[in-house]
Amino acid sequence: MSDNHFSIGPWLSYLRSAANEGETNNGNNNLTGGSGSGRGSGNDNDNDNGNGSGGGSGGSGGDSSDMRNDDTQLHITKSAVAIELEKVKQRNNELKQQNTGLKKHNTEIKRSKENLKRKNWALQRRNVDLQRRNRELEERDEALREELRRLRRHVLES
Repeated sequence: MSDNHFSIGPWLSYLRSAANEGETNNGNNNLTGGSGSGRGSGNDNDNDNGNGSGGGSGGSGGDSSDMRNDDTQLHITKSAVAIELEKVKQRNNELKQQNTGLKKHNTEIKRSKENLKRKNWALQRRNVDLQRRNRELEERDEALREELRRLRRHVLES
């Protein structure tokens, strides 16, 4: 393929590199095949975009056509952009699914946290009740011990 497509500006060079990157990333290095133009380095003096002696075949297995190099490059670039866009959409869908899963997990964690808070409050109330009951039993125990000492003294005195 000729280098005439670089003549329309540096931005096309950028687009071509993006297209080639898309081809390589796809494992399809033959996207340019079959889309050759008649504009080559040969003698195409009638300027009808037909076959010049150096142009025409485009890529492996390609034959000449009336499509200009610019249009071919634009098609390749559009294909590469479409491929990249599809990859981005797919990744976006994957992230959405992951986000949905994380939201569900987060909801479950919040629910568990609330349940644990309620259980903790119940255990704290139970603990306060048990501490109060323990103090009452200790006071009763002390009162009984005092009564026992009093009775022993009374028995010893009699």
